[in-house]
Amino acid sequence: MAVDMVGEPGVTASVAAPVTLRRLTAGDDLGPVADLMAGYIAEIGRNMLTLHEIDLRDIAPDPDLLVEIAALLESPHAIYVAEIDGRPAGTGGLKQIGPDVGEIKRMYVDPAFRRRGVARAIVERVVADGRAAGYRELRLESAVWMAEAHALYRSVGFVDGDDYPEREFGVFPSLAHLARYMTLPLKP
Repeated sequence: MAVDMVGEPGVTASVAAPVTLRRLTAGDDLGPVADLMAGYIAEIGRNMLTLHEIDLRDIAPDPDLLVEIAALLESPHAIYVAEIDGRPAGTGGLKQIGPDVGEIKRMYVDPAFRRRGVARAIVERVVADGRAAGYRELRLESAVWMAEAHALYRSVGFVDGDDYPEREFGVFPSLAHLARYMTLPLKP
């Protein structure tokens, strides 16, 4: 017989492990983020091929360049690894793209850890970092098929926006129809 949280017979409650965010620096072991980014590239590749019949290897012979994180390790930029029970669960960062504009970068949650608050913890942290840095706006670029991510971004105040010069996949004009841009005005 299971016992609930107050000692009564019933169903045992499932308590989710907390999400811990760790800001990475150049001296940290970047292996966990590299592993997460490998999962991200694999997922993007599968979706592009399955949903749009585009082979990522044909347009980006070295897809690792698409997820470069080194620039995010130095201030004013940031990259975080999210952990649950000490295991890497997700990653995300903030890149300064203008004097008062930041961009959310490298958002990815391992499928085994989705729907456990990992992405929300990262986004809320990055938005707080943007506010603390005095940015007037945050931007992001996402793939059109990432509906759950778009819903999360909307829940913290992002709205659909226009493309912008610093967007990462702007180097692939043939993929413009696969990109979605969002923006979040930050109040001082």
